[in-house]
Amino acid sequence: MNARENGRVAVVDDQPVAAAGLRLGIEAAGYAVVAEVRSVEELDPELEVDVVVCDYWIRGGRSRVEAVEFLVRRGLLVLSVSAVATAEAVLDVIAAGACGFIHKDAEILDYPRALAHSLADGCYLSPLLAGYLLEDANRRPLDSDDIGRPERLLLRTVADGKTSQDAVAALELTRDVYLARLRLIFTAAGRRRKKHRLTPREMQIVQMIVLEGMTARQIARRLDIRPDTVADHLNSIKRKYQAMHPDNHLAPRAIVLQWARELGMLH
Repeated sequence: MNARENGRVAVVDDQPVAAAGLRLGIEAAGYAVVAEVRSVEELDPELEVDVVVCDYWIRGGRSRVEAVEFLVRRGLLVLSVSAVATAEAVLDVIAAGACGFIHKDAEILDYPRALAHSLADGCYLSPLLAGYLLEDANRRPLDSDDIGRPERLLLRTVADGKTSQDAVAALELTRDVYLARLRLIFTAAGRRRKKHRLTPREMQIVQMIVLEGMTARQIARRLDIRPDTVADHLNSIKRKYQAMHPDNHLAPRAIVLQWARELGMLH
């Protein structure tokens, strides 16, 4: 199988050394890297691309969830990679439409495996991601339409270190059953994140507090809203965070800082 048959891959990473390392690993596996750019905006929309390997944290232009959503809207498969993304950040990009996630320190064989599964199945379930998804489902189950025992068993089997292929064999699944369970897992994860994620306004307030050190009154003046409206947003942020961390009893502003760390906004 030649590189074009394997799939055309674009790399988005604003760090040239990191991008070069990704390219070498991808090309060594027989895939064609047809573009290497520093932002999602630089990726030529006319270029034929099958999978985009996109760094989570990009300085300049769209980054994190926004970068994934931008590429997904263009009909592209997005494999998110990072050396710093937290579990919460990874779950957010999966909910945004990423087909999988790889830690940049992963074994060299993980890249061709991830690309192969992304192209063949439309998504890639790594042990790391399986663990995140299973923990998320256990901590904050949906009221309805959540994953069941078969899907949880698949996640647990992969999280324990088996490849997806080995898990299919161990659980004696047909390919159709495996793909159906995988779709249920990713769909439920998206619904779960949508239920608990910050609204655009809440995210804006988080950024003002974390990145600019603004008080509630300063935020109210900047956004031209009442201070008690800012307080309502902060209480909503607190409720959402506590739904994910039921044992947490921090004040709203402290929760904002903690959530920002989990989202990779603070290093």
